[in-house]
Amino acid sequence: MLKAHPANVLLREVTVLLKRPGGLFLLALPVMLEVWLVNPEEFTLYVESLHGWALGFVCFLLGYLCVATGAVFWSAATRHRWAALLLAVGLYGVRLGDFQLQGMPNALIGLESMAWMLAVLGFAARHLDAPSPTLSYFSRAVYPVYIVHMPVQFVAAYVLLDLPTAAPLKLVLLTSATFAGSLLLYEGLRRVRWLGPLFGMKETMSWERRRRWGVWVPGRCVSCAYSPALLFTRSRQATTVPMGIALWIAQGLLAFAFFGAGMMKLTQPKSKLREKTPYVDDFSAGTIRLIGLLEVLGAVGIVLPWLLGVLPVLTGWAALGLALTMVVAAIVHLRRGEGKNVPVNVVLLALALFVVWGRGVPF
Repeated sequence: MLKAHPANVLLREVTVLLKRPGGLFLLALPVMLEVWLVNPEEFTLYVESLHGWALGFVCFLLGYLCVATGAVFWSAATRHRWAALLLAVGLYGVRLGDFQLQGMPNALIGLESMAWMLAVLGFAARHLDAPSPTLSYFSRAVYPVYIVHMPVQFVAAYVLLDLPTAAPLKLVLLTSATFAGSLLLYEGLRRVRWLGPLFGMKETMSWERRRRWGVWVPGRCVSCAYSPALLFTRSRQATTVPMGIALWIAQGLLAFAFFGAGMMKLTQPKSKLREKTPYVDDFSAGTIRLIGLLEVLGAVGIVLPWLLGVLPVLTGWAALGLALTMVVAAIVHLRRGEGKNVPVNVVLLALALFVVWGRGVPF
């Protein structure tokens, strides 16, 4: 809307500001003003707070204005990237050295946050702004991913935060799960024509393109094999229809079994699990939740990557992981004298190995 009215007073003033030396850093003033007016207890308390809503609106407005100026903003960000980085590092040093990361005035934390963002944008504009399929893909994905990332993050946090692992590892796992889960959701959404506009996508995948990708189309049976060398695409080679159906049945059974078992371990206390699975006495509560998480990830990985055509190689790896899980489970049962449970492990192991053979695992 602003681009359609280049004579707009607000856009014109922002453009003039960005062209001036140091003018880029004045964009931090609205953020600093917000924390001064709202005065939150902690700058990072975004959830269910007036500060979170107000700061989100300010950042959205600033981003909208900056993008509306086009090349002017990116030129300013590129010119000031080193200054922004030095400012961000300097303010972080003050917050770490003088305040031990606690108690620094919120206005200065707001300035530091803006400096980090401007530095990242500046260096990205300088080194990553080159035409490429990757940039084109993520440019289309950014808005839908922005919409879906919060619920994905909440679900991942619910599963991960209570695990008996160090906080840095939890951060890496949470970030990775949010990124991967959001992209998988995006890949699914863009294949449903009527859902695209609801998530900010101007065009969605056509039926013909879905057929080429091997995505299920009503009334057609599409079963494709993947080349292990291609992470994001399927090969043109097609499996036989009966083999494709058999593989999908095996994948569905494995996903159903492991997703249910994994969610049970993640959501039920150890005392309740003991009634159905006595072997949990051999493991701590944290280890049980970790096993449940791996089973859920395996159940998701054995279906979605192949179905959506995103990193389809992960389906074979997921099947291999589930197969190894069943080997370990059988050993645990035999060691505990629970031989009657081993046949179930053998059946699931056979299904997983069948999927490994049919979908392939590159080494």
